[in-house]
Amino acid sequence: MIRSLVVLCSVVFIAFDSFAGPADIGWNHLLNNRFDSAAVVFRSVKSDDPDYSRAMLGQYFLQNLMKQHDKAFQSFLDFSKTVPDANPYVYASWINETFTTLRGRRHPAFPQVLKNMIEKPDSIGLYRSFAYSNLGEWYLERGEIGLAEEQFKKVGTVDDWMITGPFDNISGSGHEKVYGPEVNFDPAETFSGLAGIPVKWMKIPVLRRDRWVDFTLYYGQARAIYYANTFVFSETDQTVLFRVGTSGSLKVFLNDQAIMSVSDEFNNDQDTYIARVGLKSGWNRLLVKVGASEITRNNFMFRITDLSGFPLKNVNVNILKKSYSPGPVSVEMVPSFTESWFTRKLKENPSQADNYLFLAEVLLRNDKAPEAEVVLEKGLKEFPESILFYDRLTEALIRAKKYDEYNTIYTRLEKMGSKFPDLIIYRYYRANRNQNWDAAREHLNDLKKLLPDSETYYSLLIDYYKDRNMKEELISTSLEALNKFPYEWGFYDNWISTQLETSQGVMASLTKLEKYLGLKQNSGALMTKAALNFRLGRLDQFEDDMKDLVEFDPASPSNWFTWGSLYFYVQEYAKSEEKLRKALSIAPQNDDYLGSLGEIMRVQDKTAEAKKYFSEAILYNPVAYSFREKLLELEGKSSAFTNFSTWNIDSIIRNAPDFHPDYSEGALFLVDDTRRVVYPNGASESLVDVVIKVYNDRGVERFKDYFIDFNPAGEELTIEKKVVIKPNGDEIQADNDRNQLVFKSLQPGDIIHMRWKIQYFYRGKLSEHFWESVNLNYYYPVLNLRYSLKTPDDFKFNYRSFKGAPEPTNRSVKGGVITEWVVRNEPGIAMEPNSPPLADIVKRVEISSLPNWSFIVNWYLDLTANKTRLTPELKETLAEIFPDGYPKSPEQKLKAIHYWVTENIKYSSESFRQSGHIPQTAREVCATRIGDCKDMATLAIALLRETGVQAWYVLVNTWDEGLNENALPSIDFNHAIVAVELPDGMRYVDMTGANYSMGTVPYLDRGAFFLLIKPGVTEPGYLNPSWFDPNNIRRNLDVQVLADGKLKIREESARTGVLTARLRNGWRQLSYQERKDQFVKNNTEFKNLTIDTLIFSDLTKLDSLVKTTYEFSVEDWVTTLAGFQVFRFPWSSPFDDSHIFGADSRKTDLIYDTETDESVETLFISFPGKMKPVEIPKNVSLTSPVGSYNLTFKMEKGKLVVSRVLKLTKTRIPTTEYKTVRTFFKEIEKADATQLLLK
Repeated sequence: MIRSLVVLCSVVFIAFDSFAGPADIGWNHLLNNRFDSAAVVFRSVKSDDPDYSRAMLGQYFLQNLMKQHDKAFQSFLDFSKTVPDANPYVYASWINETFTTLRGRRHPAFPQVLKNMIEKPDSIGLYRSFAYSNLGEWYLERGEIGLAEEQFKKVGTVDDWMITGPFDNISGSGHEKVYGPEVNFDPAETFSGLAGIPVKWMKIPVLRRDRWVDFTLYYGQARAIYYANTFVFSETDQTVLFRVGTSGSLKVFLNDQAIMSVSDEFNNDQDTYIARVGLKSGWNRLLVKVGASEITRNNFMFRITDLSGFPLKNVNVNILKKSYSPGPVSVEMVPSFTESWFTRKLKENPSQADNYLFLAEVLLRNDKAPEAEVVLEKGLKEFPESILFYDRLTEALIRAKKYDEYNTIYTRLEKMGSKFPDLIIYRYYRANRNQNWDAAREHLNDLKKLLPDSETYYSLLIDYYKDRNMKEELISTSLEALNKFPYEWGFYDNWISTQLETSQGVMASLTKLEKYLGLKQNSGALMTKAALNFRLGRLDQFEDDMKDLVEFDPASPSNWFTWGSLYFYVQEYAKSEEKLRKALSIAPQNDDYLGSLGEIMRVQDKTAEAKKYFSEAILYNPVAYSFREKLLELEGKSSAFTNFSTWNIDSIIRNAPDFHPDYSEGALFLVDDTRRVVYPNGASESLVDVVIKVYNDRGVERFKDYFIDFNPAGEELTIEKKVVIKPNGDEIQADNDRNQLVFKSLQPGDIIHMRWKIQYFYRGKLSEHFWESVNLNYYYPVLNLRYSLKTPDDFKFNYRSFKGAPEPTNRSVKGGVITEWVVRNEPGIAMEPNSPPLADIVKRVEISSLPNWSFIVNWYLDLTANKTRLTPELKETLAEIFPDGYPKSPEQKLKAIHYWVTENIKYSSESFRQSGHIPQTAREVCATRIGDCKDMATLAIALLRETGVQAWYVLVNTWDEGLNENALPSIDFNHAIVAVELPDGMRYVDMTGANYSMGTVPYLDRGAFFLLIKPGVTEPGYLNPSWFDPNNIRRNLDVQVLADGKLKIREESARTGVLTARLRNGWRQLSYQERKDQFVKNNTEFKNLTIDTLIFSDLTKLDSLVKTTYEFSVEDWVTTLAGFQVFRFPWSSPFDDSHIFGADSRKTDLIYDTETDESVETLFISFPGKMKPVEIPKNVSLTSPVGSYNLTFKMEKGKLVVSRVLKLTKTRIPTTEYKTVRTFFKEIEKADATQLLLK
């Protein structure tokens, strides 16, 4: 076989290029997916061949693709010996799968690879410090802490800092916000931090061994802004290099001047950002600002070196406040050394595939997935069929969250026919997600053939057994895997988790752990060993294990916390307190640690100290409800809801009334009792009792399923009671799935009793406020309804009452004021057709502590601050929209972008409560081609701003949510659109309006309540229908009456506004025959209809005017009566809504909207021979509060011309106008039914 492949390769060599060397031939095979041939060619190249270097490089990429990691690493080592400087290649490859796998196995070559980097430094010392850091990790993993520390110290990091935080960074808005630490450094100053908590400067108590400043260790959360401050003394004015790596966004200040700023949140390596900086003689203030809002890490490493990368000897660092000279600082950013190196290589030789691949690897290791994608796409233009390139592209796409494109690539790879590991793994995961277990197992078998003894195969096999709950197979395979791969902690962890049921299993686990820890150390393994010894009651050994752990990982407060918590479990309170105080010395604001210390004090009856620590826990985390409850207990209160008024629910249930005609809807609310507590620092929780009696099948049908209204993104629901109470008093529990309660046993005469608690966990600005709209009656009668609100004495809020809602009562209680609204014996709201939204007809109270609408505007500006940033994907999109460059007219730019967004982004509705207010980034929407209203608005705003057209978010409450008259500030919006600043004024555009022209918005937007999110806006408004294209239709019908009673009609129509979208929605996707069929179906009033011609404007264009032409004939339209022929006017849209106006009067306003502002229809009727009307009808002219109607008749050039004009000017009909309007439409119905007698 090998001989035949060699012969084949020789033939291909001749055909390929008689001058090409074997390396080029091998690369040609590789890039054209002839992997076996490529492998043979690469192996055939001898070490003394000039092509050996590129052959080994090709072999490395091939073996890495095939996950032959041992071979791939050896090929890389062989290649590295052939080049003058292998360091850029090592740096680029460091986090790829081969390198990480072999480092995990502790391949003995790695220390020498790193030492080579030290011995052959680059011009700015990047690789030297990189090597020291990774040598430190190497020795630390071996448990040689002394050697590790020696290496870490050689990195030369700045370690002395004062730090403070957290500060609000919702949606990355904190990056550009100026918080107190930027203004001045005063180590004694207290700032108002995230959610208003007090934050102070503190000295870093202990650093991670690798010298990264990790804010999550000291503050317990990543998604916030943090600051680190120090002072740098320089003996002279000098130019130095500031070198920073981060997880998160970054801003660096020197002497109060921002010298570095990166708003994107990257997880990258040390020295990612380098700047030449002029350091002044004397003291210099250095401030680092790091933020995270999407990623789950928040840290940095800072180094100051000379221009060659060596730590400076004439510079000192001190955290104490020093005098310094603010002012201009010289700064020049230094491009990424390795990125520049490979960019230069690629420019010099764009036909060499490895240059693309290595540059992409460097970009990926610095978390620049979009840039890596661009490089790989360029490579694919050179090598369009290369699986190697597609495989690396999938890595870039998955990091960029471009899941659709990722799946598309794999679909393409499947069609190529070549089998390689990542494709099989993709197929396995797809089958696994679909629970197609047979296919999943088949894919695992395929993988085993390619990689019979690999970590990859065993990892997937173990996951397969877990997913299928195949315990015996899981145990045996995990044991087999850890024996084969003794360095892989995951296999130990899996196996140990199956051994914990017996002491023998725990002992066996300890034996295996000892073996692993003899080879390699990590925090997880050390903690597991300690936990196993604790489980066996070996406390002395447990103590020694924990000492080993905190020596290995001294900066993690969670190690001390776990240590203390386990001692608490065995009631060793003194030891538990000691360890928890150690945790708090590292993370003094951690509410879990403070609360746990409070609990230690509580169980020892140290009440005063317990109160102190519980109070501090609540101070730093206002929504630490469990500690609030404990504090209440210590204060002698059984519950936060103690002071509220109570009703005797058992008595109310016993005395529930029998059926009454007023309960015809089938149910009666016996009790609806909501109690809400607002705490001094903004947290709140509510307790609700609802008791309902059902009387008939209608009531059962309505309440057999009950949905509790809550927002899982910012609220926690606890259901305390969910029962059906039978007439004999028996209680039957309901089922529930989260907030849905199912009362399967519900029958007429039963009573439902529900009680639930909701705790609110909102973050950022909103965490200090609350808002609520409370309905005080329903469509069902209510016996007892109460809404009670307890607030601190100095807590300010506003309320407004609507539709006769009662005024509240107020009473002072210990710790605050209770405001209470009570309604009793309230009848149900009459259910009438076309009623206004419920919010407009119920007795209702709005309550809000939000100070004003400007607060909401500024909140949303913060929320969306970083969502519209320009990225490579958006640039490509703009190039697609404007291939010939941007037009001059802002309106043309808007029209093109509106068309692209509505045509290319699939609308996917999401809840628009608080979690729903945070949009995806424009890049994510563009990448996935899916989003809801705020996502589509985000993308449009980003694209418009880049073209020079200013655009803003608009929060909308569509009119079906009510008028929102005199609304108090809240975030209760359910939609988002875009406001665009054009020369003739602000234009409001709905990007979810597929098939809508730019000047038209969907029906529910017109007249809707809105808030423009633009600096300076102080009040909401209404989307005036006059701002949009009118919803008009004009029809001209040429009607020929034939002698046999048949009609031939040619109808020409023109539509504007919503009517154009309605037409596109119904007809755009239909074929011509389908359109003809649909036309017949839509015109059932015409019997025996034959359609001859259908002509539409181009429905793919979102023009503001759409024209149609129909030509059709109708049989037997003219009938005979008493010797006369009777002719009915063939109106296209006669009035047929008389059922809406059937009642003589109404209790609620009526909503009547045909989505048409003006309908003009003109008939030009010609009669056969001498046939003519016996009498021309009289004209009809009607007016009413909602509009006008005119029907006119005249003979003109032998034709009867009939014109019908209906104009509607408003959609809401008050009860006071109902009778007049009812008469108006009855008269229209009568006029539309006018007939002609012909002779």
